This record gives sequence, C-alpha cells and structure tokens, in this order.
Amino acid sequence: MNKKTQNNILKILIIGLSFIISPTLMAQQIITGRISDADDGTPIVDASIFIANTTVGTISDASGQYSLTVPGSGSFEIVVSHAAYQSVFRKIDTPKDAHRYDVVLKTTELEEVAIQAKKTYNNKDIELFWRMLLGEKPSKKGMQVLNPEKVWFFKSNNVLKATCREPIEIVNHLMGYRIRYVLQSFILDYGNNGYEIAGMPYFEELTPANSRQKDNWEKKRQEVYSISMNRFLRAINRKKIHEEGFLLINKDLLMKGKIESA
Repeated sequence: MNKKTQNNILKILIIGLSFIISPTLMAQQIITGRISDADDGTPIVDASIFIANTTVGTISDASGQYSLTVPGSGSFEIVVSHAAYQSVFRKIDTPKDAHRYDVVLKTTELEEVAIQAKKTYNNKDIELFWRMLLGEKPSKKGMQVLNPEKVWFFKSNNVLKATCREPIEIVNHLMGYRIRYVLQSFILDYGNNGYEIAGMPYFEELTPANSRQKDNWEKKRQEVYSISMNRFLRAINRKKIHEEGFLLINKDLLMKGKIESA
C-alpha cells in the first residue's frame, strides 16, 4: 500500500483557518437542497451540512430542506453527515451564484466483522490512530476528543482499520475551536508501512472565558494562518511573494545542492 493521507487535523486546521480568518469577500454562493432517505424518500431531519475546512454549516429542517451561504467565488467541498446514514462528500468545482444540491442518504452499515469479532487490536494501535489523526496525543488542554468510544477498530493480518458512524467531536483548546471530523477511512498497514487517512472537518468557534483567552486564541490563529497554503496563494495572486516572506526554489537545483543558503 502506498502512503496516502489527507494529513492530520492539526495540518488541516492550517488550511481551514486560512479560510476562516481571512477577510470577508464580497462574492458569495448560495446552496440549497433537500436531504432524504434512500429507501423511502422521507425527509431526514437534523442532518449536518457543512463546507469542509470552514465554519460554514447548518442542519436540515423538518422537511429535510437546508440553505448555506458560502463566502467567496472559488471551488469548495460540501459534506452531508448523519449518525444513522453514510456520509456524502462532493466537491463543487464550478462556481456560481446559486447551487441546488439534493442528497439521498443510505443507511450506515459498519463492517459486521468490526462489531462482532473479538478484540484484535491493542492500546498501542488506538494511541497511534489518534496521533496520526490529531498530530498529538489527545488531552484536555490540547486536542481533546469528546467521543472516542464512537470509533470502532478492527485489526487483521497486521492491518488496522478504524471507522465511525458519526463525526468525531474534538475541541482544540489552544485555538478555541470545536471540530467535528467526519472520518471517511483509516487504514494502517504495518507490514508495508503504508496508511490511508481521509476525512473532512467542520469548525465552530468557542466562546472565550475572558479577554486574555480571546487574545491568546487570536494570536495562535494568526500564527497558523501565517504559514498556511491559502496565504501563500494569496501572495502569488497579489504578486507579493517576497513581501509576504516566501521564497520559491527550483526543486531540481535544490536536490543537486546548487541552491545556496540565505
């Protein structure tokens, strides 16, 4: 298995925050639709609909209807999640003022073997899963996981898998965010030293307890944004790469040792 990952949440947070804390854009896109059951077509209430890596999200109403306003005119990925159904992920590549996106959800079916089989994994497997997902060990002062018991593990032939019926609830105490992470897949092949992590996060800003905590959160968020890909792309667009502190290097020359250090 080749290494394939969407990076851990801490690295995703760098990308996501660049959208969250960037200046408000004049352009926007409105998405409306209906969430329904694949078996009988009935509306699904309280389904979570959000734009991946942002704070833009909502839930479906009693008739399954929803509406979202996405700031900006670029592409984005929309996620639809409900504890009783399989999550749906879709990338919208064609920007326009209004989108209609109806979603039919199928009932969640966890691998029976993961539920019925005897325990085949150990605590080290679980700890490694969280470190790969979060970038660190879960803690009440750093990245706190509120529902770790919802994650199912299964290990066979030296391959560890993890799945979760509902979003993994995470609190980032250092930056003041509650993260709902929809896990698409997690596969770790110990034998081939390969892994796959895929999922999408949704962010909710926490309310600071005082002005000091608010200032600390804002400072940390700015530190993360300062090294984000979004900031780099904005610098390219404004043609201010050097002014923003970035340096472009030819990779081939760097590998040959022809780039002198500054």
